[in-house]
Amino acid sequence: MISGSRMAWILAAAVALSGCGNNSSVKHNSAKPNAVTQSRQPKAQPGVPATPSQPPTGSPGGLFGPATGKTAANPFDLSPKPGPTAVPGKPGTVPVTPNARPQAKQLFALLQNAYRSSRSLKVQGASSVTVKQDGKTAGQQSNETFSTTYKAPGKFIISSPGVSVTCDGKNVSIYSSVAKRYAKEPFTKDFARNLVYSKPGVGIMGLLFGMDYTSGIQSYKLLPDVKVAGQDAFALALRFKKGAGGAPDTVLTQTLWIGKRDLCIYRNEVVAITRPRPPKGFKGKMPKVMETRMVGTVSKFAANPKISDSAFVFKAPSGAKAIEKPKSVNLIGKPAPDFAFTWTDGSNKKLSDFKGKPVVLVFWAMPMPESEVRALKAACDNHKDDATVIAINFNAGQQDKVQEFLKSKGCVFPFVSGNAEIGNIASKDYGLRGIPSVLLIDSSGKVRQATIGVPEAKDMDVKLKEYASAP
Repeated sequence: MISGSRMAWILAAAVALSGCGNNSSVKHNSAKPNAVTQSRQPKAQPGVPATPSQPPTGSPGGLFGPATGKTAANPFDLSPKPGPTAVPGKPGTVPVTPNARPQAKQLFALLQNAYRSSRSLKVQGASSVTVKQDGKTAGQQSNETFSTTYKAPGKFIISSPGVSVTCDGKNVSIYSSVAKRYAKEPFTKDFARNLVYSKPGVGIMGLLFGMDYTSGIQSYKLLPDVKVAGQDAFALALRFKKGAGGAPDTVLTQTLWIGKRDLCIYRNEVVAITRPRPPKGFKGKMPKVMETRMVGTVSKFAANPKISDSAFVFKAPSGAKAIEKPKSVNLIGKPAPDFAFTWTDGSNKKLSDFKGKPVVLVFWAMPMPESEVRALKAACDNHKDDATVIAINFNAGQQDKVQEFLKSKGCVFPFVSGNAEIGNIASKDYGLRGIPSVLLIDSSGKVRQATIGVPEAKDMDVKLKEYASAP
């Protein structure tokens, strides 16, 4: 998560208090802003005009048809240069080549241009996530619905089961209907950037915000035309450069089914293939190949609907409570705030019950980088007798999905299911500002180290040996 930024506490609080870390929700990002900018900040790729100032002659207006005036400037535009105004023309087959089939890069440029120049849209659909280990399905397929409403510049509502994110262009509100809690914070570029990076590959919000994805794409390929949702569509296959999908050893590919008439993305399939590397000293069985397939299909799409600005003003439902911004808390050298939870064996425990041995206290939720999952797994395996790892997971009511997530990383370890009460303690008493957060507690119960993100396993090994004998 993002140390010291407002984005960190609002997402951490929302996840901690609502269990909103599911696959369709807005998720935390464990990378720091600078790291994100350096590794994935878009740059123009030589020879690939991501948003041509002059589209090919006769190209359509895409999502919005003929321009009716300049689109308002988007203050949260993530593109390296100002985006163009709406493309003139009428919806229709893209007449770029004699056979009415554009080149793959041209189609992607038109797609980016159409979304970037959008004035408003409404999208509804369903998504699914399937995980395979060595070719065999691991666990049940995850299915959820989603909806996105957008109005330029920077107004949007993103909804999925239990969670909604509403932005009026100035402030963003995250609401959990499960916990009946909401958090409100000024809308910034950091928030917009993390919203875009919350899911791998090319996404609707990234396109709307003007993200130029070309620097992370290795190759483009136009597949045979198909029909999707009753629409004639192009099928565009993308392969991303190593590292563009998150972990350096992950191979990320994506197929976009793009409507010929309106350039809407009617279907989106992202496939991430990882070859897990066993942690040092790991002796268990680990899959050789992990495949995660994420599919989104649009069922309803409205281009340029009339939407009142008042629709993007968040109104807290009756009984909903605001999440207070956590105060800065320095626990180093102080006793760790005590709290109760159900231990992995089903018994009722308190944190203070584990005095006598060092404790690795972890606040976390899906998704989490594979390197950090491995580090926690290594800590569990390497310190079964001389320390205790208490991993508090905030994906409320999703224990099965959490187990599937850990299996997909080849690193299963015991975890404790968090709840709203623990979330409140984490936010107020621990000053939780991001997840995953790790606190190393010595044998006397005092906090000796606190970090946002999981330290490397070898570093934890050294510290835990030191903290075994409390001063």
